[in-house]
Amino acid sequence: MILTQWCRCLALTNRLPAVALLVIPFTGIHNALDVNSQKANEKKAQELTQLFNSKYKFEDLLRGDPGAVSLDKQIFALTDEAKIKRRIASILITLGIKDRVYFNYLVQEARKGLENEMPWPSAYDERGRLNKDITPAFIAWCKEQGIDPNDPHYASYRAANPIWLKWCMKRHLNLNNSRYAAYYEIPDGWYDLAAARDPRAYDLLIEGLHSHNLMIAATAAKGLARLQDPRAIDELIATGRRVPGEARYGIAEALLYFSDPKAQAAAEELSDVLEDKKLFGYKRAEAKAKGVKGLFPY
Repeated sequence: MILTQWCRCLALTNRLPAVALLVIPFTGIHNALDVNSQKANEKKAQELTQLFNSKYKFEDLLRGDPGAVSLDKQIFALTDEAKIKRRIASILITLGIKDRVYFNYLVQEARKGLENEMPWPSAYDERGRLNKDITPAFIAWCKEQGIDPNDPHYASYRAANPIWLKWCMKRHLNLNNSRYAAYYEIPDGWYDLAAARDPRAYDLLIEGLHSHNLMIAATAAKGLARLQDPRAIDELIATGRRVPGEARYGIAEALLYFSDPKAQAAAEELSDVLEDKKLFGYKRAEAKAKGVKGLFPY
């Protein structure tokens, strides 16, 4: 009896590798099917995009033309291209289409930027303007790297945040690519969230206003201005007084779009971050002429 049971167990054990081997090819087949399915979806999305372009103009979509809206919804469902999905979701929300899937996607994309740990690349002087001088922190970093602080090859990094320099070099990252990512790629998802003018985004926009990425902060400020929620005014002013550079200017510009005299006065105060105030004069005139419609193209 014992021998019989042992033989049965051995026979079963010998079958296990064969079962495992059968599972692996099926897994590979499923992965291949997923890839092929997504390729087919992307191809269909491109075909629908061409159809959209042949039948409609961007203005038709902004007016809420049912055919244009229907095509954009289909493209959103098919494509995995983040830029395309974000822009479609943002525009559909501005049209009053409140399907949770569009708002959730914008939130998901915005949070990716918030969660990125890369330090901000730029350093600023006491007025919040980009630093142009050799600072003790820059000299210390050069000493660590064995670099001459006066080497013109590294002159552009006088305005770099030493913490960011160390962070990138520790990870062997290209400095130029990393700086570009901080300014343009990491905050990319925030533009579409801010432009959507969805009140559900208020708390997240406040969170973005306090991001260490100053481009996220600046874009979040414009999103708050687009909402025209008076609760944001004091938060914008307080934050603008403690942050430098791009964030300070973005907040100053956002405050121009609030009619509250307190916001207008703060906007003028914070605009001192600019060396040439003529630009801010143009922005003030634009805000007065266009209102909040001047913040985003839709």
